[in-house]
Amino acid sequence: MSDEVVEKLRRLHQQTTELAALLASVQSQPPPGRTAGTDARGAAEVSIGAEGLPIAIEVAPDWQRRVEPRDLGSAVLSAFEDAIAEGQRAWAAGFDSDAWAAEADRFKARSDRQHTDEPLAPLPQVPVYGPGRDHLALNEEILTTFQAVRAQSATPPEPAMGRNRERTVSIALSTDGLRGCEIEPAWAATRTAREINAELSQALHGAHAILRERSAHQRREAENLEGLAQEALATLVRLADASPRPQER
Repeated sequence: MSDEVVEKLRRLHQQTTELAALLASVQSQPPPGRTAGTDARGAAEVSIGAEGLPIAIEVAPDWQRRVEPRDLGSAVLSAFEDAIAEGQRAWAAGFDSDAWAAEADRFKARSDRQHTDEPLAPLPQVPVYGPGRDHLALNEEILTTFQAVRAQSATPPEPAMGRNRERTVSIALSTDGLRGCEIEPAWAATRTAREINAELSQALHGAHAILRERSAHQRREAENLEGLAQEALATLVRLADASPRPQER
């Protein structure tokens, strides 16, 4: 590899490293630990955690004076939206925009100078991927795995649905938040707020359990794909080493 190519790679590597550090400075701002929101009429309150998912849902003791039973589920969704907005406001209030802007200006200035006066960091060492495998068997496993991944990507997963034992309350969750809340009006009209809250908690717990199971499955798939990628690289290295090299004349 020529010195010019190595120089360009080192420069690109350093710029990428600095850009990653700049983005990390934004991501280091911790999200609010817990925020709560209510609907416009104060019939429901939803608390969300740092991941933006509801961790508690409660209706007010006098919710029947505020909304009709058929509107109680909608009130929960409105309270969730308010909690998200409150969390965003809290994050923005704690974000040091001046410091981040100054760091972004420094990064741009260094990029404009193209690091002419700064020593470049060495390129990272190539990792060792371990022993290779029979390439035919490996190809078949890779194709099978990627076909399964493509099939899952083509159809987004349905929201995780949690229900109470009586199936009068249902909570729909996805990784990006609360997607639905249904409370049977006739059932809610004859229940106290404490009874409704207990059933909401049960349904929410069930939805979270389904999300955790899906997340664990996705982590296992990601680990499997990473392992296959390493085996593929190791196999390519082995095949390259085994290939006859042209003799020098």
